[in-house]
Amino acid sequence: MHSPRSRCHSHIRARLCVAVLSFLLPIGCLDSSTDDPPPPVQPDGIVHIEVVPWRTLAPRSMGIEPGGRLIVELRDPARRRSWLDSVEWDATRTATLSFRGIPQGGNYLLVGRYRDAQGRFTHTDSLAPVSVSVGEATSIQLRLRALIGRLVFTMPSVPANVDSLLAIWKEGSRSRSAVASRGTGGRTVLRLDSLPVGATGKVALRAWNSLGDTLFFLDTTLSVQRDADQSVSLVWRDASASPGVLATAMPGGEVSATLRFPGESVPDGRLWISGLSDSGGADWILLENPGTGTVNGTWKVQHGSESASIEASIEPGGKLILTRAACETAWTPGHVLQGPIPLACGVDLPVSWSTPSTLWELRDATGSLVDQVLVWDGQNGWPDLNASSARTLRRRGGEAGMDAMAGRSWCALATADPAKGCP
Repeated sequence: MHSPRSRCHSHIRARLCVAVLSFLLPIGCLDSSTDDPPPPVQPDGIVHIEVVPWRTLAPRSMGIEPGGRLIVELRDPARRRSWLDSVEWDATRTATLSFRGIPQGGNYLLVGRYRDAQGRFTHTDSLAPVSVSVGEATSIQLRLRALIGRLVFTMPSVPANVDSLLAIWKEGSRSRSAVASRGTGGRTVLRLDSLPVGATGKVALRAWNSLGDTLFFLDTTLSVQRDADQSVSLVWRDASASPGVLATAMPGGEVSATLRFPGESVPDGRLWISGLSDSGGADWILLENPGTGTVNGTWKVQHGSESASIEASIEPGGKLILTRAACETAWTPGHVLQGPIPLACGVDLPVSWSTPSTLWELRDATGSLVDQVLVWDGQNGWPDLNASSARTLRRRGGEAGMDAMAGRSWCALATADPAKGCP
């Protein structure tokens, strides 16, 4: 099908032809009188879009369910206008759509989305900037990617009588499951990938012993938010316990759940563990006071079977470095710990990523849990701490770093300087 050409037949000196072809018809011309002949007529700008058949490109992906529509939109952000078209699509063939009569420009945005039969947008792709030239056809190919989320269930301390754990997520005909044995020291993670974004599913968790007897269970409902991550605290159930849920929205696209067994403490957050550096002789741990009041007392940092205690007073927003380095070493000009952050020197507490999962806990003088971090080096959404020689982990500031158990709350830096924060 060919687009009609916009023609102005009056004799004019200056001309502005407006051809918005939503219905393939010219809107009109603004003329000023003259006897000059009209210039040659130019064809409209045309954009051809091809959307290729869907194929799964990675294990953490999700196929397109037939019965929905492919929707393609060409946007002109500067002028706040757009062109929209859609077609039924089963993802087994190439879909071709065309926009005609597009004004010449070089900053268009092309967005393709697949909406399934339930009305959810499950796959998308975009391209920018797109240039359109009068008299030329612009051809573009889109490859849709799945909008998927995941559930990560982190358990800092699974009881010793638990042998294996199971997680199941169900939504309509879809289901995902994962089984894991109790991890080293009880530190265990279950992860469910390839969940459709925007879906709400029923979650069943089970923990049983070596004889197959179910010891703990939990049933709840979780939504994989389209434009927000969730940080969720869940409590297993036994014969006398009830589940409790605390959810906080965070920017991103993942559900990170910390699961605790009946009687386990929840960190009170008076102090944060906000930095860890396995950088050699200057190994350090950074404590931070995120509150509005000064905190005083004895603080105990535990790392496996090792622990160290210090007396400290930290002002609101203040920080304290615990380091293995001797003070005379740290005070050497040019040392990485030379800086404005106060030091507690000679603290014999090695920082090491030598195990697949490493648990740090901060407690007060009464043993109450103040903060807790279960680091998964390069796994379960955590950054790869071996990617640089500095081997330094820093917690993000503000709301992004609220959940110390979630890998997205941390970044790996190529410097062991504790004053450097996440980019």
